[in-house]
Amino acid sequence: MPTTQCNTQPSRYPHFAYFLALLVAGCVALVALGALPRFADAAERKAPLNVLVLSSWFKDMPWQKAFDKGLHEGLGEAGRPYNLYVEFLDANRFKGDGTREAMAALLRGKYQGREIDAVIGESQPAVRLLIDNPDLFRDVRRVYIQPVGSLDAVQAGQTIVSKVDYEAVIAEMVQLAHPEHIYVIGDTNNKSAENWLQTFEAVLNAKAPGIDAEFLTDLPLDTLAAKVSHLPKNSAIFFIPIFKEGKNGHLTPRTTAGILAAQANAPIFSAWETILGTGILGGYMLSSERIGRLAAKAITHAAGDQIATTSRDTHGYYYDWRQLRRWHIDEARLPADANILYRDPSVFERYRWQILAATAFVAVETLLVLLLLRLNARKRAAEEEVRALNARLEARVADQTAELRTANNDLTAFAYSVAHDFRAPLRAVHGFGEILLEDH
Repeated sequence: MPTTQCNTQPSRYPHFAYFLALLVAGCVALVALGALPRFADAAERKAPLNVLVLSSWFKDMPWQKAFDKGLHEGLGEAGRPYNLYVEFLDANRFKGDGTREAMAALLRGKYQGREIDAVIGESQPAVRLLIDNPDLFRDVRRVYIQPVGSLDAVQAGQTIVSKVDYEAVIAEMVQLAHPEHIYVIGDTNNKSAENWLQTFEAVLNAKAPGIDAEFLTDLPLDTLAAKVSHLPKNSAIFFIPIFKEGKNGHLTPRTTAGILAAQANAPIFSAWETILGTGILGGYMLSSERIGRLAAKAITHAAGDQIATTSRDTHGYYYDWRQLRRWHIDEARLPADANILYRDPSVFERYRWQILAATAFVAVETLLVLLLLRLNARKRAAEEEVRALNARLEARVADQTAELRTANNDLTAFAYSVAHDFRAPLRAVHGFGEILLEDH
């Protein structure tokens, strides 16, 4: 049986083929390695951070709005996508242990099966609810925002202290207003307000013992308005948030502050930035927006149980520009890092584009007028030069005409003289010629 022999032609460049294969494999590996971080980033972006805020108050409270704004900005700056859930306890109107238990049961059912990465307890009631229910959002990172540095049973969490720095608050008020009398407005109808008053009085007695202080507490709104409208000279008012009953029902601290500021004959200071804009002058104020940013930082970056180590983390110098003008306070007296809000725009700021357009139009018109004036001046100079040239030409023509006339006269005289001189010899020649004709 015949056999078929198959001859295989060996590669002429085996080493080059191996090198090419290795080069292609290396390029593929490098591309894959470079794509891994992008794939990881894409995977991380697809898994947003789920944050739950448990607020002690209600949605439209200015403090809550400012906190939400700071929290959103802080989370946005972190660069990671997030989902924000907010639940409100409305603790001012719904009080008691039974309410907290009912709210805890509601949260358990509502968020069952929902993955939460971090939970924020905003203010004391919400913090207490989380502490009393350790099984609620178990193994979830917690951030507590409260006016005290520590609470019992707080473990594995971070605390942001939202406590007013009364020493700095009073120091700024005294430095700016130089008051001889300070009138403190507040109420004792709840524990927080009573603690604020007691703390303020203790710090005021320690830091400014020479200033006369009067506490206007638990007074009707009409009585307060009448009182602050007839204060002695060199007075200052410190406003602690109070809730009052007015003609149209329950009044919030902002509304109450606005009513009192409209009647007061002395500047009003406060320690809560969210009250600014109602007629309050300002001062060294606790900022809910800054606290919101700190909460975002605690969730995304910071570690440890305490992250707000100084009052400057939660406070700032805030002032109402309109009140600075009202009470004739020079901005140069304010701290260098002061935040001046509600500044009325100047005429230029209000009509910037109209002023710029009018200025540009006037500038163009001015340039055109200057250009026309320059052209007109050059035209007049040219006309003057032409007239001067014509005058010189006319003078030269007149001179040359006079010279020509003189030359003509001289020539006429010369011709007459020549003719006169040749006349007698010609007559003699003529006479001799006639004699010759007659004789010959």
